[in-house]
Amino acid sequence: MSNNYEIVYGDSVSGETQIKVNGKYVTIESLFTEVTDTIGDKDYCKLNCHVTDVIGNDGRVHQYEIKYVMRHKTDKKMYRVWFGNTNHIDVTEDHSLITFKKDRFVEIKPTDKSPSVVWESCSLPLIKPSHYNITVCEFLGFFMGDGSVIYKNKISKYGWLACGNDLEEIEQKLLIPLKQQGMITSYYRKKNGDICFSGKKILSIIDEHIKTPHGKQFPQFILNDTIQNQKAFMRGFFSADGTVIIRDSRPIAKLTSVTTEHIINAQRCLLNCGIPSNWFTETRENSYNGKFSGTHSKHLVVKDVKSFHPVGFLIERKQKRLGKYVPKKNDICIARPTRVEQIETPEYVYDIEVSDVHRFFGNHILLHNTDSVAVSNVPSIEDGIRLEGKVNDALLEWARKHGVKDEFAPVVKFEKYFKKMFFKKRTGGDGAAKKKYVGHLIWKDGKDKDEISYTGIETKRSDTAPITKECMENFFQKVLLDGKPDEAVTAVKKTFNDVKAGRVSCHAIAIPKAVHSKTVVNPHTKGMAAGTALMGTRFDASKKPKLLYCKSPFTEICIDDNTDEAIIKEKITIDYDKMADRTIAQKMRSLIESLGYDWNESAHGQTKLNFGDKV
Repeated sequence: MSNNYEIVYGDSVSGETQIKVNGKYVTIESLFTEVTDTIGDKDYCKLNCHVTDVIGNDGRVHQYEIKYVMRHKTDKKMYRVWFGNTNHIDVTEDHSLITFKKDRFVEIKPTDKSPSVVWESCSLPLIKPSHYNITVCEFLGFFMGDGSVIYKNKISKYGWLACGNDLEEIEQKLLIPLKQQGMITSYYRKKNGDICFSGKKILSIIDEHIKTPHGKQFPQFILNDTIQNQKAFMRGFFSADGTVIIRDSRPIAKLTSVTTEHIINAQRCLLNCGIPSNWFTETRENSYNGKFSGTHSKHLVVKDVKSFHPVGFLIERKQKRLGKYVPKKNDICIARPTRVEQIETPEYVYDIEVSDVHRFFGNHILLHNTDSVAVSNVPSIEDGIRLEGKVNDALLEWARKHGVKDEFAPVVKFEKYFKKMFFKKRTGGDGAAKKKYVGHLIWKDGKDKDEISYTGIETKRSDTAPITKECMENFFQKVLLDGKPDEAVTAVKKTFNDVKAGRVSCHAIAIPKAVHSKTVVNPHTKGMAAGTALMGTRFDASKKPKLLYCKSPFTEICIDDNTDEAIIKEKITIDYDKMADRTIAQKMRSLIESLGYDWNESAHGQTKLNFGDKV
């Protein structure tokens, strides 16, 4: 084993993950505007003056600077963690998620049993106070749910509110005060519980911020208004379209809408007020009198009603169902996923580096970037456990020295014990490449193992040809388990020559890849066009194109799993030399050289260089 160690940055998320940057929600991949640096297999984009909301070591939400966003390709498994049937987060298999146990943050994996996670319960808006008072904001919220405007010659004439049995309360709490302020000039009741109102001031506010040619929009100004006004707006909105349900003798506040944009912005507004929530979509289509509407109801659910009390309801009957207010202990809210499923790993995954805490919210879930250290010369599993304790004692002492509470002190975890490890050689150097190693794993998380564990090696990548995977797996079997590196090199040589001679299946050497855009010109997109023209193969989202390099009639052609091998060989001439280079030489060269062998010599003979201390 090597006497050095490598720090391995592990956890990543998919590019469409939403994070809040400088007060606005954006996808993490949209932050990656250019490659300002490349280290190993990672591309970096440095950022200036970008901040995001993070739970700090004191358990409270603060704004921290984002130093850079990083992207890289990975062969790690990817998991989609669902919260209801609408919200989810896509993360790699590492300790990407964070829970809160025994007054401290704990990193967990998406595959852990019952992986409850820290849910974003507070956000920090960029305050731009409006000139509207609380009553106006409450009215606008109520109008969002139960209001409409009547137009004549494209000019708003008067508005309607559907109040039902709550007409008396709405009149006393909203209409009379607004009339006294001159916002409403007049109103009158309808027999069915509706109210018709007029007033240029209030109607102009509605026209400016809420009404659109296609209906109503969530007023964006409210998301940056004072917290007091945001709470007032949500109080009105919940009073119109919200309710309180009792489940297991506990109240749950719920807001319902058929418009996704309303639900998403309402959730963000609640976050600004320190209120965690989640939402889901009903699978059954809405209908009335037997006629389906083409819409599906969305429900925004607030389970932590303690935090919802400062918002509450205008309607007394709803307010009573909330129960008594109990102050929150801190800003930390725990959410339990409804299901976890493995998904295909995307072309790129992303991380951001947040100063000091190495945590950030993505899709409202607290995420983490784990630093892993491979340490040599640990004689036994028991010694590893003792080392974990000593390091954590030192970290606790450091935390106390720097004024960090014990429950927020950094911790390390002894996770894996390898009997033997193989570090891939760094390109252009003699050291080990970061995050590219394979080991004979004999212990993990307290359980005995006897398997080969891969990190950063192509055997798991979805864009690796089957023959490459088979060759690598056989290589590491002989090196790590059998202890026969000479035989491993010989086996690679044989596979390389078999491909060059065409003694292999076309499907075994074809290189698969998910193609997200057919407009980008690359070997796979050119090969797809050739496959369609020559063989009539249509590539849709369900068919991953598999690339073959050719001598004629095209330089590249793509096939799919159903393409007959006899037809392939009948219509094209495969460039087996190039396929051998792409599937074996380019993938195995650095592994062979990491053992101390020269690739060119090994492909024709087997001249050993410095074998002895690489494994």
